[in-house]
Amino acid sequence: ATDAKDVIFTVITSPDSDKARMWGHMRGIIESGSLYKRPLLADETEHELGTVRENNEDWALYDQNTSMQAECGVGHIPRQSSLESLFSAHPGNAIGTEYGWPTAQQSYLSAVEQETHSSVNLGNGSVDSYSGFKQNYLSCSGNEMVANVEVSTDHDVSVGTQAQAKVGDTIVMTVRTINALNNSPVPFSAFTITKGMGYNRAGQVSGFDDPSSGSITMDNSQYGTSQPSMVYAGTTDVRGVATVEIKQPQGVGLKTVLSVTPVNSYLPNTVNYSVIFTTPTSPDVSGAQMWGHMDETITVDSSTFTRPRLAAEIASPDGTLTENNEIWARVSQANTSSTSKGGCGTNMLPRRSQLSALYSANSGNAVQTTHGWPTQRQPYWSSSPADVTPHFFTIALNDGAQAIGGDTPVYVSCLTTANKPASSITLEVVDKAQWNAGNNAATLK
Repeated sequence: ATDAKDVIFTVITSPDSDKARMWGHMRGIIESGSLYKRPLLADETEHELGTVRENNEDWALYDQNTSMQAECGVGHIPRQSSLESLFSAHPGNAIGTEYGWPTAQQSYLSAVEQETHSSVNLGNGSVDSYSGFKQNYLSCSGNEMVANVEVSTDHDVSVGTQAQAKVGDTIVMTVRTINALNNSPVPFSAFTITKGMGYNRAGQVSGFDDPSSGSITMDNSQYGTSQPSMVYAGTTDVRGVATVEIKQPQGVGLKTVLSVTPVNSYLPNTVNYSVIFTTPTSPDVSGAQMWGHMDETITVDSSTFTRPRLAAEIASPDGTLTENNEIWARVSQANTSSTSKGGCGTNMLPRRSQLSALYSANSGNAVQTTHGWPTQRQPYWSSSPADVTPHFFTIALNDGAQAIGGDTPVYVSCLTTANKPASSITLEVVDKAQWNAGNNAATLK
């Protein structure tokens, strides 16, 4: 019995490509942390202007007009100095003998940097300068394949991982592409930013109202589940730097993870960067449902008012009410002086006149639109009696309306400084003619 086996001996002067004429194992070159891609065969590209045969292979030829840019991409063509350094590191035609690259028939094109063009012979190191165009071999830079991304913003709260701004403000994200081998910038590198789901402060992606479905704006285009795309595509500049303006103009107080990835890098490299856009309608406390920056106090004249409390901040509220995605404590009149129920300390429940002054200084619902407090679903208790029962007056801070309170629990805002209690009561007759000094009394029929 006989058995036949094929054996293949590969040569370094041919690449391992189905377009090659010979079996080979040619590779690119890494020098001083920079990657140089091997030249392409004529059948491996559509951008060649001509061909030349060397070492039994037909190699593509390009010039410095447009074809080399079409092949490598802008910014990915080695400079003359880089090619000279490559030869210096591998003198005596080592690039041809040790790496197998074609070096005998043509030189290698360099990036366009001046009026005259140049090519470098990687066999002997000579430089050919010329004013027109010449067809030569081409090695593209492969530094994008070893690019890492570094990310920062102008609103960092945790460097390298998290940024925070108010809804309506802009976070400027800076993306840098860095060569992982030598830490030098990699210019004109493609990257993507993929938008993740929006999470509220409680870590949930649902259970709250959000008309925009968590959409994020990057460079004036919207991205999200309700938008055409979740992925932003960008390219760094000649310095390896790109900036992206990020907004959430209709945000309701969400944290969104943005995943930044270099497109052409062979290295596992993604930076997950969280951006938080806070809303004025939620306080910045751990018990809040959403990420917020609600004003804790409002000062009018000599009175300073504290925001109402969330249900999560009160031991046992009389009732709760959801407004603007937050669950607020409601307080009955009987408990307006009970702090465990959400009421105020002694003499710290505002008078009717003080709440009216608060509204007057923030008319047109500015208590909510400017300061973020809930105003739409309930009024606020005052300490001023409206009748002999007594029922207290309530004041609606969205429109200033006054009403006599009842059994329904409503919102409470407390003063930071207690009102002074009355030290005496003085009664005066309005009509002086009715006063009888002898009887020390008012006299009338």
